[in-house]
Amino acid sequence: MRLKEVMSTSQKLLIDFGSTFTKVVVIDLEKESVVARSQAISTVSTDATLGLKEAVQKAVGESINDLDSDEYFASSSAAGGLRMICSGFVPDFSSEAAARVALGAGAKVVGTFSHKLTTSETKKIRDLDPDIILLAGGTDGGNSEVILHNAKMVAHSPGLDAHVLFAGNKETHDDIQGIFSLAKKPVLFSENVLPEIGKLNPDPCNSQIRELFIRHIVKTKGIREDILMPTPLAVLNAAKLLAEGAPGESGLGDLLVIDVGGSTTDVVSIGKQRPADSRTIIRGLPEPYAKRTVEGDLGLRYGLEKILEIATGDRANVDDELIRYTNFVSDTPKLPSNDIERSFETRLAQVAVREALERHVGKIEFIYTPSGEITYQYGKDLTGVKNVIGTGGPIVFSPEPRKILQAVLLSSNSPQFLKPRQPRFWVDQHYILYAIGLLASAFPEEAFRIMRKCLKEV
Repeated sequence: MRLKEVMSTSQKLLIDFGSTFTKVVVIDLEKESVVARSQAISTVSTDATLGLKEAVQKAVGESINDLDSDEYFASSSAAGGLRMICSGFVPDFSSEAAARVALGAGAKVVGTFSHKLTTSETKKIRDLDPDIILLAGGTDGGNSEVILHNAKMVAHSPGLDAHVLFAGNKETHDDIQGIFSLAKKPVLFSENVLPEIGKLNPDPCNSQIRELFIRHIVKTKGIREDILMPTPLAVLNAAKLLAEGAPGESGLGDLLVIDVGGSTTDVVSIGKQRPADSRTIIRGLPEPYAKRTVEGDLGLRYGLEKILEIATGDRANVDDELIRYTNFVSDTPKLPSNDIERSFETRLAQVAVREALERHVGKIEFIYTPSGEITYQYGKDLTGVKNVIGTGGPIVFSPEPRKILQAVLLSSNSPQFLKPRQPRFWVDQHYILYAIGLLASAFPEEAFRIMRKCLKEV
Protein backbone atom coordinates (compact mmCIF):
# COMPACT_ATOMS: atom_id res chain seq x y z
CA MET A 1 0.00 0.00 0.00
CA ARG A 2 1.16 3.55 -0.75
CA LEU A 3 1.58 6.14 1.98
CA LYS A 4 -0.72 8.54 0.12
CA GLU A 5 -3.53 5.98 0.30
CA VAL A 6 -3.66 5.93 4.10
CA MET A 7 -2.95 9.58 4.88
CA SER A 8 -5.24 12.52 4.15
CA THR A 9 -3.99 15.45 2.12
CA SER A 10 -3.74 17.55 5.29
CA GLN A 11 -1.49 15.07 7.07
CA LYS A 12 2.30 15.07 7.16
CA LEU A 13 4.67 12.34 8.28
CA LEU A 14 7.69 13.55 10.26
CA ILE A 15 10.62 11.17 10.63
CA ASP A 16 13.74 11.09 12.75
CA PHE A 17 16.39 8.54 11.83
CA GLY A 18 18.33 7.88 15.01
CA SER A 19 21.13 5.41 15.63
CA THR A 20 18.91 3.37 17.96
CA PHE A 21 15.32 4.20 16.99
CA THR A 22 13.58 5.52 13.91
CA LYS A 23 10.77 7.74 15.21
CA VAL A 24 7.71 8.92 13.29
CA VAL A 25 4.95 11.40 14.05
CA VAL A 26 1.82 11.90 11.96
CA ILE A 27 0.48 15.47 12.20
CA ASP A 28 -2.75 16.79 10.75
CA LEU A 29 -2.16 20.39 9.66
CA GLU A 30 -5.85 21.13 9.11
CA LYS A 31 -6.93 19.86 12.53
CA GLU A 32 -3.62 21.05 14.04
CA SER A 33 -3.20 17.88 16.03
CA VAL A 34 -0.91 14.91 16.54
CA VAL A 35 -2.57 11.88 14.96
CA ALA A 36 -0.06 9.20 15.94
CA ARG A 37 3.46 8.66 17.18
CA SER A 38 5.57 5.48 17.04
CA GLN A 39 9.09 4.17 16.75
CA ALA A 40 11.01 1.08 15.63
CA ILE A 41 14.57 -0.17 15.82
CA SER A 42 16.68 1.75 13.28
CA THR A 43 18.09 -0.03 10.25
CA VAL A 44 20.21 2.85 8.95
CA SER A 45 23.32 0.66 8.67
CA THR A 46 21.63 -1.53 6.04
CA ASP A 47 18.45 -0.13 4.54
CA ALA A 48 16.86 2.75 6.44
CA THR A 49 13.46 2.11 4.88
CA LEU A 50 13.07 -1.21 6.72
CA GLY A 51 12.95 0.35 10.18
CA LEU A 52 10.98 3.28 8.80
CA LYS A 53 8.27 1.07 7.28
CA GLU A 54 7.88 -0.76 10.59
CA ALA A 55 7.51 2.51 12.50
CA VAL A 56 5.05 3.86 9.92
CA GLN A 57 2.97 0.68 10.06
CA LYS A 58 2.68 1.05 13.85
CA ALA A 59 1.53 4.65 13.38
CA VAL A 60 -0.96 4.27 10.52
CA GLY A 61 -2.03 0.66 11.04
CA GLU A 62 -1.18 -0.46 7.52
CA SER A 63 1.80 -2.06 5.80
CA ILE A 64 3.40 0.62 3.60
CA ASN A 65 5.40 -0.38 0.52
CA ASP A 66 5.80 2.99 -1.17
CA LEU A 67 7.38 5.82 0.80
CA ASP A 68 8.38 7.89 -2.22
CA SER A 69 6.03 10.70 -1.29
CA ASP A 70 5.95 14.44 -0.84
CA GLU A 71 4.07 13.90 2.41
CA TYR A 72 7.03 13.55 4.74
CA PHE A 73 10.06 15.41 6.08
CA ALA A 74 12.97 13.85 7.94
CA SER A 75 15.85 14.55 10.25
CA SER A 76 18.77 12.30 11.10
CA SER A 77 21.16 11.79 13.97
CA ALA A 78 22.16 8.30 12.88
CA ALA A 79 25.72 7.01 13.10
CA GLY A 80 26.50 9.49 15.86
CA GLY A 81 25.04 12.47 14.03
CA LEU A 82 27.13 15.06 12.19
CA ARG A 83 30.66 14.77 13.61
CA MET A 84 32.86 17.84 13.31
CA ILE A 85 36.37 18.97 14.20
CA CYS A 86 36.96 22.70 14.71
CA SER A 87 40.40 24.25 14.34
CA GLY A 88 41.22 27.89 14.98
CA PHE A 89 43.93 30.31 16.04
CA VAL A 90 43.12 31.70 19.49
CA PRO A 91 41.14 29.36 21.82
CA ASP A 92 38.84 32.09 23.17
CA PHE A 93 38.10 33.60 19.76
CA SER A 94 38.39 31.81 16.39
CA SER A 95 38.43 28.28 17.84
CA GLU A 96 35.43 29.06 20.05
CA ALA A 97 33.65 30.82 17.17
CA ALA A 98 34.09 27.76 14.94
CA ALA A 99 32.75 25.45 17.66
CA ARG A 100 29.68 27.64 18.22
CA VAL A 101 28.92 27.73 14.51
CA ALA A 102 29.23 23.94 14.29
CA LEU A 103 26.91 23.39 17.25
CA GLY A 104 24.40 25.88 15.84
CA ALA A 105 24.36 23.90 12.59
CA GLY A 106 23.36 20.75 14.46
CA ALA A 107 26.78 19.12 14.62
CA LYS A 108 28.44 17.16 17.37
CA VAL A 109 31.86 18.72 17.98
CA VAL A 110 34.19 15.79 18.68
CA GLY A 111 37.35 17.89 18.97
CA THR A 112 38.55 21.50 19.08
CA PHE A 113 42.13 22.55 18.32
CA SER A 114 43.93 25.90 18.56
CA HIS A 115 47.17 27.44 17.31
CA LYS A 116 49.34 25.42 14.89
CA LEU A 117 48.33 21.79 14.44
CA THR A 118 51.00 19.21 15.24
CA THR A 119 51.54 15.83 13.63
CA SER A 120 50.17 14.08 16.72
CA GLU A 121 47.07 16.29 16.61
CA THR A 122 46.37 15.45 12.97
CA LYS A 123 46.66 11.77 13.88
CA LYS A 124 44.18 12.36 16.69
CA ILE A 125 41.82 14.09 14.25
CA ARG A 126 42.05 11.08 11.93
CA ASP A 127 41.27 8.73 14.83
CA LEU A 128 38.22 10.83 15.76
CA ASP A 129 36.86 10.13 12.24
CA PRO A 130 35.00 13.43 11.67
CA ASP A 131 32.59 14.08 8.82
CA ILE A 132 33.71 17.71 8.48
CA ILE A 133 36.81 19.65 9.51
CA LEU A 134 36.08 23.35 9.96
CA LEU A 135 39.24 25.43 9.55
CA ALA A 136 38.99 28.92 11.03
CA GLY A 137 41.50 31.47 12.17
CA GLY A 138 42.53 35.05 11.61
CA THR A 139 40.17 37.96 11.19
CA ASP A 140 39.87 39.25 7.63
CA GLY A 141 43.20 40.88 6.92
CA GLY A 142 44.68 39.50 10.15
CA ASN A 143 46.92 36.54 10.94
CA SER A 144 47.46 34.13 8.04
CA GLU A 145 50.46 32.08 9.18
CA VAL A 146 48.54 29.74 11.48
CA ILE A 147 45.65 29.01 9.12
CA LEU A 148 48.00 28.30 6.20
CA HIS A 149 50.05 25.95 8.37
CA ASN A 150 46.90 24.12 9.52
CA ALA A 151 45.63 23.84 5.95
CA LYS A 152 48.89 22.15 4.92
CA MET A 153 48.74 19.77 7.88
CA VAL A 154 45.17 18.73 7.06
CA ALA A 155 45.64 18.56 3.29
CA HIS A 156 48.77 16.39 3.47
CA SER A 157 47.79 14.17 6.40
CA PRO A 158 47.49 10.56 5.14
CA GLY A 159 44.17 8.87 5.74
CA LEU A 160 42.37 12.08 6.65
CA ASP A 161 39.43 12.05 4.26
CA ALA A 162 36.88 14.30 5.96
CA HIS A 163 35.24 17.15 4.08
CA VAL A 164 37.14 20.38 4.74
CA LEU A 165 35.33 23.70 5.10
CA PHE A 166 37.40 26.87 5.36
CA ALA A 167 35.89 29.86 7.20
CA GLY A 168 38.87 32.00 8.18
CA ASN A 169 40.84 35.02 6.94
CA LYS A 170 39.49 35.67 3.43
CA GLU A 171 42.86 36.95 2.19
CA THR A 172 44.22 33.40 2.34
CA HIS A 173 41.61 31.82 0.05
CA ASP A 174 43.86 31.61 -3.02
CA ASP A 175 46.73 30.10 -1.05
CA ILE A 176 44.40 27.61 0.66
CA GLN A 177 42.99 26.55 -2.70
CA GLY A 178 46.53 25.99 -3.98
CA ILE A 179 47.45 23.87 -0.95
CA PHE A 180 44.48 21.54 -1.41
CA SER A 181 44.85 21.39 -5.19
CA LEU A 182 48.47 20.28 -4.75
CA ALA A 183 47.27 17.57 -2.35
CA LYS A 184 44.52 16.62 -4.84
CA LYS A 185 41.85 17.09 -2.19
CA PRO A 186 38.69 19.26 -2.33
CA VAL A 187 38.08 22.21 -0.04
CA LEU A 188 35.00 24.41 0.36
CA PHE A 189 35.01 28.07 1.35
CA SER A 190 32.62 30.10 3.46
CA GLU A 191 32.64 33.59 4.87
CA ASN A 192 34.85 34.12 7.92
CA VAL A 193 33.08 33.03 11.12
CA LEU A 194 34.96 35.81 12.95
CA PRO A 195 35.62 38.56 10.36
CA GLU A 196 36.66 40.99 13.08
CA ILE A 197 37.21 40.74 16.82
CA GLY A 198 33.86 40.82 18.62
CA LYS A 199 31.78 40.02 15.50
CA LEU A 200 30.41 36.49 15.05
CA ASN A 201 29.18 35.60 11.55
CA PRO A 202 27.57 32.14 11.77
CA ASP A 203 24.86 32.02 9.09
CA PRO A 204 26.86 31.50 5.85
CA CYS A 205 28.92 28.72 7.42
CA ASN A 206 25.80 27.14 8.98
CA SER A 207 24.21 26.91 5.54
CA GLN A 208 27.23 25.21 4.01
CA ILE A 209 27.51 22.72 6.86
CA ARG A 210 23.90 21.72 6.33
CA GLU A 211 24.46 21.42 2.57
CA LEU A 212 27.44 19.14 3.19
CA PHE A 213 25.37 17.06 5.59
CA ILE A 214 22.58 16.62 3.08
CA ARG A 215 24.58 16.04 -0.10
CA HIS A 216 27.60 14.08 1.03
CA ILE A 217 27.41 12.75 4.56
CA VAL A 218 23.99 11.20 5.13
CA LYS A 219 24.03 7.68 3.73
CA THR A 220 20.52 6.38 4.32
CA LYS A 221 19.57 4.02 1.53
CA GLY A 222 16.17 4.71 0.02
CA ILE A 223 15.61 8.15 1.61
CA ARG A 224 15.38 11.33 -0.43
CA GLU A 225 18.38 13.46 0.53
CA ASP A 226 16.70 16.81 -0.12
CA ILE A 227 14.37 16.44 2.89
CA LEU A 228 17.02 15.75 5.51
CA MET A 229 18.50 17.95 8.21
CA PRO A 230 20.46 17.16 11.38
CA THR A 231 18.08 16.37 14.24
CA PRO A 232 19.64 18.95 16.62
CA LEU A 233 19.06 21.64 13.99
CA ALA A 234 15.39 20.64 13.79
CA VAL A 235 15.09 21.01 17.59
CA LEU A 236 16.84 24.41 17.38
CA ASN A 237 14.36 25.51 14.69
CA ALA A 238 11.46 24.48 16.93
CA ALA A 239 12.89 26.44 19.86
CA LYS A 240 13.24 29.57 17.71
CA LEU A 241 9.67 29.21 16.45
CA LEU A 242 8.33 28.91 20.00
CA ALA A 243 10.33 31.92 21.14
CA GLU A 244 9.50 34.19 18.22
CA GLY A 245 6.00 33.04 17.34
CA ALA A 246 4.46 33.00 13.86
CA PRO A 247 2.27 35.38 11.83
CA GLY A 248 -0.68 36.15 14.07
CA GLU A 249 0.78 34.18 16.98
CA SER A 250 2.81 35.67 19.84
CA GLY A 251 5.90 33.74 20.84
CA LEU A 252 7.00 32.84 24.34
CA GLY A 253 10.02 35.14 24.27
CA ASP A 254 13.44 34.12 25.56
CA LEU A 255 13.44 30.45 26.54
CA LEU A 256 15.50 27.39 27.37
CA VAL A 257 15.16 23.86 26.00
CA ILE A 258 16.70 21.00 27.97
CA ASP A 259 17.11 17.70 26.12
CA VAL A 260 18.35 14.85 28.30
CA GLY A 261 19.28 11.70 26.41
CA GLY A 262 21.16 8.47 26.79
CA SER A 263 24.46 9.79 25.45
CA THR A 264 24.25 13.60 25.77
CA THR A 265 22.46 16.42 27.51
CA ASP A 266 21.76 19.25 25.06
CA VAL A 267 20.81 22.80 26.01
CA VAL A 268 19.35 25.44 23.68
CA SER A 269 18.82 29.05 24.70
CA ILE A 270 17.00 31.59 22.55
CA GLY A 271 17.63 35.23 23.41
CA LYS A 272 20.03 38.09 22.97
CA GLN A 273 23.10 38.56 25.11
CA ARG A 274 22.53 41.38 27.60
CA PRO A 275 24.50 42.59 30.62
CA ALA A 276 23.09 41.52 33.98
CA ASP A 277 22.80 45.19 34.99
CA SER A 278 24.05 48.63 33.97
CA ARG A 279 27.27 48.21 35.95
CA THR A 280 28.24 44.92 34.35
CA ILE A 281 30.84 44.72 31.57
CA ILE A 282 30.47 41.91 29.00
CA ARG A 283 33.70 40.14 28.13
CA GLY A 284 34.67 37.39 25.67
CA LEU A 285 33.19 36.30 22.38
CA PRO A 286 29.64 37.52 21.61
CA GLU A 287 26.94 34.95 22.29
CA PRO A 288 24.66 33.81 19.44
CA TYR A 289 20.95 34.56 19.68
CA ALA A 290 20.21 30.85 19.25
CA LYS A 291 22.83 29.00 21.26
CA ARG A 292 23.24 25.24 21.54
CA THR A 293 25.62 23.27 23.71
CA VAL A 294 26.10 19.50 23.79
CA GLU A 295 27.48 17.73 26.84
CA GLY A 296 28.70 14.35 25.66
CA ASP A 297 29.75 13.24 29.14
CA LEU A 298 26.32 13.80 30.67
CA GLY A 299 24.18 11.08 29.11
CA LEU A 300 21.96 8.96 31.34
CA ARG A 301 23.38 5.77 29.88
CA TYR A 302 26.78 6.51 28.36
CA GLY A 303 27.81 9.34 30.68
CA LEU A 304 26.78 7.98 34.05
CA GLU A 305 30.32 7.72 35.38
CA LYS A 306 30.74 11.50 35.07
CA ILE A 307 27.29 12.21 36.48
CA LEU A 308 27.97 10.05 39.52
CA GLU A 309 31.36 11.73 40.00
CA ILE A 310 29.70 15.16 39.99
CA ALA A 311 26.95 14.02 42.36
CA THR A 312 29.49 12.59 44.80
CA GLY A 313 31.66 15.70 44.62
CA ASP A 314 28.67 17.89 45.33
CA ARG A 315 27.86 15.72 48.36
CA ALA A 316 24.48 15.03 46.82
CA ASN A 317 22.30 12.27 48.13
CA VAL A 318 24.48 9.45 46.76
CA ASP A 319 24.07 6.03 48.34
CA ASP A 320 25.18 2.48 47.58
CA GLU A 321 21.88 1.64 45.87
CA LEU A 322 22.25 4.52 43.41
CA ILE A 323 25.85 3.50 42.69
CA ARG A 324 24.79 -0.10 42.03
CA TYR A 325 21.98 1.05 39.74
CA THR A 326 24.33 3.35 37.84
CA ASN A 327 26.86 0.58 37.30
CA PHE A 328 24.12 -1.80 36.18
CA VAL A 329 22.54 0.42 33.51
CA SER A 330 25.96 1.50 32.24
CA ASP A 331 26.80 -2.13 31.46
CA THR A 332 23.28 -3.17 30.43
CA PRO A 333 21.39 -0.19 28.97
CA LYS A 334 17.71 -0.45 29.98
CA LEU A 335 14.77 1.77 30.75
CA PRO A 336 13.59 2.11 34.36
CA SER A 337 10.87 -0.44 35.11
CA ASN A 338 9.72 0.36 38.66
CA ASP A 339 9.33 3.26 41.07
CA ILE A 340 12.74 2.79 42.69
CA GLU A 341 14.54 2.81 39.34
CA ARG A 342 12.53 5.84 38.22
CA SER A 343 13.57 7.70 41.37
CA PHE A 344 17.22 6.90 40.56
CA GLU A 345 16.71 8.24 37.03
CA THR A 346 15.27 11.45 38.44
CA ARG A 347 18.24 11.99 40.73
CA LEU A 348 20.73 11.35 37.94
CA ALA A 349 18.82 13.58 35.52
CA GLN A 350 18.85 16.41 38.05
CA VAL A 351 22.64 16.29 38.22
CA ALA A 352 22.95 16.18 34.41
CA VAL A 353 20.61 19.16 33.98
CA ARG A 354 22.28 21.28 36.65
CA GLU A 355 25.78 20.63 35.30
CA ALA A 356 24.75 21.16 31.66
CA LEU A 357 23.10 24.48 32.53
CA GLU A 358 26.13 25.73 34.40
CA ARG A 359 28.27 24.99 31.36
CA HIS A 360 25.79 26.72 29.05
CA VAL A 361 24.80 29.91 30.87
CA GLY A 362 26.85 33.00 31.49
CA LYS A 363 28.65 33.71 34.71
CA ILE A 364 29.85 36.79 36.51
CA GLU A 365 33.19 37.56 38.05
CA PHE A 366 33.93 40.31 40.54
CA ILE A 367 37.25 42.16 40.20
CA TYR A 368 38.39 44.48 42.94
CA THR A 369 40.43 47.52 41.87
CA PRO A 370 41.70 50.62 43.70
CA SER A 371 38.75 52.54 42.22
CA GLY A 372 36.15 50.00 43.29
CA GLU A 373 34.52 46.73 42.32
CA ILE A 374 34.08 45.79 38.63
CA THR A 375 31.66 43.09 37.49
CA TYR A 376 32.57 41.13 34.37
CA GLN A 377 30.03 38.92 32.59
CA TYR A 378 31.03 36.02 30.37
CA GLY A 379 28.21 34.53 28.29
CA LYS A 380 24.44 34.93 28.42
CA ASP A 381 22.44 36.22 31.35
CA LEU A 382 19.45 33.85 31.50
CA THR A 383 18.14 34.90 34.90
CA GLY A 384 15.09 36.50 33.29
CA VAL A 385 14.06 33.56 31.12
CA LYS A 386 10.37 32.86 31.74
CA ASN A 387 9.94 29.47 30.07
CA VAL A 388 11.96 26.26 30.32
CA ILE A 389 10.99 23.32 28.10
CA GLY A 390 12.06 19.76 28.84
CA THR A 391 12.37 17.02 26.24
CA GLY A 392 14.18 13.71 25.84
CA GLY A 393 13.07 10.38 27.29
CA PRO A 394 14.34 10.85 30.88
CA ILE A 395 12.21 14.01 31.19
CA VAL A 396 9.22 13.23 28.95
CA PHE A 397 8.58 9.84 30.56
CA SER A 398 9.52 10.83 34.10
CA PRO A 399 6.84 10.79 36.82
CA GLU A 400 8.54 13.90 38.27
CA PRO A 401 9.59 16.12 35.34
CA ARG A 402 9.29 19.33 37.34
CA LYS A 403 11.73 18.00 39.92
CA ILE A 404 14.28 17.42 37.15
CA LEU A 405 13.72 20.79 35.48
CA GLN A 406 14.06 22.68 38.75
CA ALA A 407 17.76 21.88 38.56
CA VAL A 408 18.04 24.83 36.13
CA LEU A 409 17.18 27.37 38.82
CA LEU A 410 19.55 30.02 40.13
CA SER A 411 21.12 28.75 43.32
CA SER A 412 22.49 30.54 46.34
CA ASN A 413 25.22 27.89 46.40
CA SER A 414 26.53 29.04 43.01
CA PRO A 415 25.25 32.60 42.43
CA GLN A 416 27.90 33.29 39.79
CA PHE A 417 25.95 31.22 37.26
CA LEU A 418 23.27 33.34 35.57
CA LYS A 419 20.51 30.72 35.59
CA PRO A 420 16.74 31.39 35.50
CA ARG A 421 15.12 32.77 38.64
CA GLN A 422 11.39 32.04 38.31
CA PRO A 423 10.51 30.33 35.02
CA ARG A 424 7.49 28.26 34.11
CA PHE A 425 8.26 24.62 33.34
CA TRP A 426 6.89 22.77 30.33
CA VAL A 427 7.33 19.26 28.93
CA ASP A 428 7.26 18.24 25.27
CA GLN A 429 4.73 15.57 26.23
CA HIS A 430 4.52 13.91 22.80
CA TYR A 431 8.28 14.12 22.17
CA ILE A 432 7.79 16.05 18.91
CA LEU A 433 10.12 19.06 19.01
CA TYR A 434 12.13 17.65 16.10
CA ALA A 435 8.91 17.26 14.08
CA ILE A 436 7.86 20.85 14.74
CA GLY A 437 11.31 22.02 13.66
CA LEU A 438 10.91 20.15 10.39
CA LEU A 439 7.56 21.86 9.76
CA ALA A 440 8.67 25.32 10.91
CA SER A 441 9.80 26.71 7.54
CA ALA A 442 6.91 25.52 5.36
CA PHE A 443 4.06 25.68 7.91
CA PRO A 444 5.09 28.07 10.70
CA GLU A 445 1.62 29.02 11.94
CA GLU A 446 0.32 25.46 12.15
CA ALA A 447 3.58 24.18 13.61
CA PHE A 448 3.54 26.84 16.32
CA ARG A 449 -0.05 26.16 17.37
CA ILE A 450 0.46 22.39 17.40
CA MET A 451 3.55 22.72 19.56
CA ARG A 452 1.74 25.02 22.03
CA LYS A 453 -0.98 22.40 22.37
CA CYS A 454 1.61 19.71 23.02
CA LEU A 455 3.46 21.61 25.74
CA LYS A 456 2.29 20.48 29.16
CA GLU A 457 3.01 22.74 32.10
CA VAL A 458 4.40 20.90 35.10
